[in-house]
Amino acid sequence: PTGQGVDLPSGRIKAEVEAALGRTRLNWTVLGAPPSMGLFFSMIRGGFMIAPGGGPVALPTVSPADVGEIAAQAVLRKDLPRMRFRVVGPEAMSFAEAAGRIGRAMGRTIRVLAVPLLLLRVARAATRPLAGRSDRALFLQQMLAFVEMLNQFPESAASEAAQAQLLLDVFD
Repeated sequence: PTGQGVDLPSGRIKAEVEAALGRTRLNWTVLGAPPSMGLFFSMIRGGFMIAPGGGPVALPTVSPADVGEIAAQAVLRKDLPRMRFRVVGPEAMSFAEAAGRIGRAMGRTIRVLAVPLLLLRVARAATRPLAGRSDRALFLQQMLAFVEMLNQFPESAASEAAQAQLLLDVFD
């Protein structure tokens, strides 16, 4: 939910919900998922893919269809009590790798435009006083915090492959 000084209200709420579940006798399973491939597509503007903060070296991604399939199976199963799974694809991908793959699929070149993290931090600091008074400023604050967290993503490509294999072993 939070990492290296990045504080996201949505992350705190998620952690509180998971802690509350842990105190119950319910048969629960938690699925956590990184951003979907849609994140990369949403950052394309013309012939450029905007990489906020330059983007992490490699970002774990997953197909929304895969998340839905695993969630549907998890709801129907009773043999996953009190378990937590990270739903990831088989490999992590950088913004540059994603731009290359998407560009090849579209038959055109997509260049990566890195927006320096310093500019995003300045924008976050400038809008912080307005966050309590404006939904747009609050949204901007949360999005900039998310971008900062995204650029600190701790997962490695090796752990993504192991997590993806675990999913294949547990789910159909």
